[in-house]
Amino acid sequence: MPCTKCKEGKYKWGKTGECEYATKEACESANHKYNNMNPTPLGKKTYAEYAKELKEYNLSSAYKVELKDVKTLDKLAAQLESITEKLDKDLGKIEDLVFNYNKAEDEYKEQRDILDRAEDVVELNKQEVVKAQKLVDSSVKDMDKQEKKWNKTFDKTIKTEDKLVGANEKYKSNYDKGEALKNKLKSAVKEVQAQLKALGVKDNPQALQNGEWSIEEFDKQVPDAAKYFKY
Repeated sequence: MPCTKCKEGKYKWGKTGECEYATKEACESANHKYNNMNPTPLGKKTYAEYAKELKEYNLSSAYKVELKDVKTLDKLAAQLESITEKLDKDLGKIEDLVFNYNKAEDEYKEQRDILDRAEDVVELNKQEVVKAQKLVDSSVKDMDKQEKKWNKTFDKTIKTEDKLVGANEKYKSNYDKGEALKNKLKSAVKEVQAQLKALGVKDNPQALQNGEWSIEEFDKQVPDAAKYFKY
């Protein structure tokens, strides 16, 4: 801020100072400590601190970014909610398929035991072919019958397992999509939170709350449904 000359010939400091100095040198000498000072528009902050803060938050563009990101939050939240609802439905299907597979596997194992016992009986009766030929024939027929049943249970086990694996792969694929959407949504939430903080806004918009709720609901899902049911 320079020294300026008054009408009567004396000098004053700045525009509002008093015309009390006889010379310009006297004016500048008396006010030299103010020469290097910068304004402090935000209370106790220095001009450098204020300038740095303004540059970091870029307040002039915050409103534009907020509007864009709120739309992004709504879009991502809706997509994540759709995936979450699908995962909830598919989880029940996977549970049923795991139950059916476990049941079929138990039947298969039980029938395998029966077949093993039938084979043992056949081998035992073959040692007494003459005395127990009829018994041997009967045992062979029984073994064939049990083997057919075992084949059916084995085929049933394979089919139910194929359905289970296929459904679970689809489930995991949807989960991966949901995970990617969740990460995008989390980034969008952080950006909006940072902008709100920069603007001094304390109340979170509904879109931000919806986004955080969508993330919490998705995190309740399991990445591998079959593994979750101990397949």
